[in-house]
Amino acid sequence: PKQAGTHHFRSGTHGPVSCLAQVAALMDAAIVEWLNGGVGAFRPWDSFMEAMMSDYLVPAFSSLMLIGLWFTGRDPERYYNQLAVIVGVSGLGLANLGIAILNTHYFRERPFVHLDLDLLFYQPSDSSFPANVAAVGFALAIAVVFRNRTLGLILVAFSLVWSGARVYAGVHYPSDILAGAAMGMAGTGFAYLVAVLVPWLPRSVFRAARVLYLA
Repeated sequence: PKQAGTHHFRSGTHGPVSCLAQVAALMDAAIVEWLNGGVGAFRPWDSFMEAMMSDYLVPAFSSLMLIGLWFTGRDPERYYNQLAVIVGVSGLGLANLGIAILNTHYFRERPFVHLDLDLLFYQPSDSSFPANVAAVGFALAIAVVFRNRTLGLILVAFSLVWSGARVYAGVHYPSDILAGAAMGMAGTGFAYLVAVLVPWLPRSVFRAARVLYLA
């Protein structure tokens, strides 16, 4: 049988697998199997998870929240609201760029390839690691936390459920989620640092947006 959590480098080179990596892979697989074992036990719960794991619900909710934040308040409050939006979108772009670069060298197959699971989702063909959903959710959520803790924590909660639902459905390992969340937060953190150290960059974006009557 294939080993759970199998991954490979696209270059075809394989290094020695440490005991720690083997234990982590087994734990990853065990958590997925344990969570997925609940599929079918309570149909309303499955329906809720199907809604939360979709490609559209959480991104649409996050986008609406960012749009609302962008157009809310008066200067200087509005300026900082819009800065949070710019930081979040920039962090999301940086995280996705990092994932795209990583996936040109490293590929991890999805849990359903190696485990006997009950799927609630379609079968993605891209790399399982890192999880794009976690990168997207946490990049935007952390940016909003910087500006509005309450709204930001709501997005964090949605991102946790969105990501957890993908593990429940058998399309991600827990370590995929952790790595994706870390990349999303790192991207937003870097974007925030650049906005603080190079303030003319976001101001240039604001000027362009005002020319187009978007700010």
